[in-house]
Parts: sequence; C-alpha cells; structure tokens
Amino acid sequence: MPKERKTKKVAPWIKDSTFEWATTNFKNLNASATYIINSAPAIYRQTMIGLKGKFSDSELKLMIDVMNATILSDNWPGATLLGNIPDAIALDGLAEKWELPDNGAGLIKKIGDMHTFQIYVLEIWAHAFWYGGGHKAKTPINDYIKPLL
Repeated sequence: MPKERKTKKVAPWIKDSTFEWATTNFKNLNASATYIINSAPAIYRQTMIGLKGKFSDSELKLMIDVMNATILSDNWPGATLLGNIPDAIALDGLAEKWELPDNGAGLIKKIGDMHTFQIYVLEIWAHAFWYGGGHKAKTPINDYIKPLL
C-alpha cells in the first residue's frame, strides 16, 4: 500500500493573468499550484548552490540590510534588490556601512548581470533573514551568509 502523503491546504489569491498562465500550462489550476509550490524549495536550493561564491560577505550583508522592512511584491519579482540597492547606497550610506569598494558599483553590476530568477531567489533569501528563520531564530548575520560565501 502506498505511503500516505501528509499535505497542508493553502488557498492563495491569484491574478487573472496567473490563472490564465497556470491553466494554459497545466491540466488544471490545482496541478499547477501543486507542482510550482512543491518544487519551489528544490529549485531554490539549486539556485542558491549556483550563487555560492559570487558575492563578498559585505555585499551579502548589504543585501540583507536592504531587505529589512521591505515588502516582497509579486508585481516585481526579481526587481526589488536592483531597484533598492542604489537608493540604499545613496540615501542610507550602506556602501560605507558595509565597507563596499567603489561605492557599491560592482555589486550593482553583478546583480544587473544576473538572471531575474537568481535575483528573485536572493531577494527571498535576504528577506528571510528578517521575516523567516534567520532573525527570528537570532541567527548571527555572519552565520546566515556562510552558505553563500
């Protein structure tokens, strides 16, 4: 007899355009949601492995700092960091705070050269420090960034 799967019921609100995409690419909406939600952790981990070693500790800390009090919007996935880092450098002095050379221009270029999905994953990772397991678990920032160094 097959092992029973433990499942949780979710009921996210989706846009009409999301519904159209999901039902065009999958048998039905539930199949779409199940596949996308259940595969997200694996593809997130794979993307994080690919990002390892691409940033300095100061760059990673700046990204985490930028995501403090930042709301992730499904209207702009993968655009939050690139949009907010230049402002955080200019208005909040984060390049100085985190001792980035060239006033953060190298970090802005690195992120600008990345694929949108990679940036999307970085945004989730940096946001999670504050609103996921990192900050709530009182994980020191130096420990939190280690997997990406």
